[in-house]
Amino acid sequence: MRKIELSALRKRADAYGLDLGTVAHGLRVSRQIGLRTPSEPRQEPSKPLDVSGVRRWVVAVCKPAMAQGIAEDLNMIGFRTYCPMGKKVVYRGRHGGEARHRRVHQFPVFGRYLFVGELEDPFQTEIHFGVVAVIRDQNGARSVNPEALKQINDAEMAGTWDSSREAEAAFRRGDLVRVVSDLSHPFAGFNAIVDSIRKSGVRINVDIFGRSTPITIPQDKLELV
Repeated sequence: MRKIELSALRKRADAYGLDLGTVAHGLRVSRQIGLRTPSEPRQEPSKPLDVSGVRRWVVAVCKPAMAQGIAEDLNMIGFRTYCPMGKKVVYRGRHGGEARHRRVHQFPVFGRYLFVGELEDPFQTEIHFGVVAVIRDQNGARSVNPEALKQINDAEMAGTWDSSREAEAAFRRGDLVRVVSDLSHPFAGFNAIVDSIRKSGVRINVDIFGRSTPITIPQDKLELV
């Protein structure tokens, strides 16, 4: 079955004068034909949705973790796709005594669902092996109102699903900071040096009785000196 679906994608790529190797990315078609897999996903900035020339929008159901890659493939072979993306901060495991690695992770807001715009030919599941279904009703593939897509795109552009903006740290390693004057905090008024930024707060080195003592404090309890 996969050979048939891959053959259909090859034929469509050939019709547009494209090498299938330039269409395939990541763990999708590249795995089927032995192409090298990139180690890190690309970060794509949000951009206004182009609906010009699209006669109908439908919704494709993709295999897990493939929506973004399928969108790139379909764009290369004569379709217009829209995969709304969000961003969040994730933390990787620590190494030795170092703080965990902070990374901004981009993800499809609607998971396995991908909006596909038909420019000429109708979209069918057989076009890409990573598509398992098209949302349908009694009349066939169900159309999506372009105005609804525009509202989704406006929300994406406004950063509705970008929690990484809120997570940006106000301090950097080596900054001289002061614990804010809060009588409930035992280190209120102390100066300290920022050691690292962690999910649980800011790790600082406080001078206590002549010794540098590491403690972790919420970011809102600190101010730059």
